[in-house]
Amino acid sequence: MKFYPGELYHIFNRGNIRQKVFFESRNYIFFLEKMKTHLTPYCHILAWCLMPNHFHWLIKVKDNHEIERNDLSHLAKSDDQTNNLHSKCSNKQLATHHTSTKVIAQDGFQLLDVSQLNQNIGIMLRSYTRAINNAQKSKGSLFQQGTKSKNVNPGIEFRENYALICFLYILQNPVRAKLSADFSGWPYSAYLDYSGQRNGTLCNKELATELFNLPTDWNEFKEFVSQSLPENFQDHIF
Repeated sequence: MKFYPGELYHIFNRGNIRQKVFFESRNYIFFLEKMKTHLTPYCHILAWCLMPNHFHWLIKVKDNHEIERNDLSHLAKSDDQTNNLHSKCSNKQLATHHTSTKVIAQDGFQLLDVSQLNQNIGIMLRSYTRAINNAQKSKGSLFQQGTKSKNVNPGIEFRENYALICFLYILQNPVRAKLSADFSGWPYSAYLDYSGQRNGTLCNKELATELFNLPTDWNEFKEFVSQSLPENFQDHIF
């Protein structure tokens, strides 16, 4: 996966052979804690949804000056506190994966070194897998090999605004999958935060509101999220 500063991406993965990856409420919460630890130093999370056998994120990669340098002892402490089921990484091992941010030039653009955000995603999913395998007394890969990403860009017209379409699709996902009759009925997505029913801090709601001109009134937001998506939109966000 290649990430350019300031660009928006749809990131997704599912369970290996479509198996479940979340088995109970605390699994979802544990995964969200890891998202905050491993993703937010490098990107703004605009939308997320965790489903029983897969997940979706919409992120905006931080500009070079925004990217925070992680404190390795903080990262190790966070993993130690939230995951006492998996083998601990040494600071040396963490440093191998989590060095200071590097930016390289490619085709006249500044490209965020994929060893940063890419490797953090890998560390996060491997750590989560170890914890679940220990808890479930199982072995092997929990997720499919190779987390996928798709660059999605805003457009002037709705049918070409694939970043907004992706945002809506992610929040609509539980209803589309018939896991809930309405958006508020599934607690493992960002919908409750944007609708004002929960004060979550994982998403950068101010940035998303600015990018997508989101309504701040709850009833208006529900109607906004409910709008139909263009035909063949999947071709542009997956």
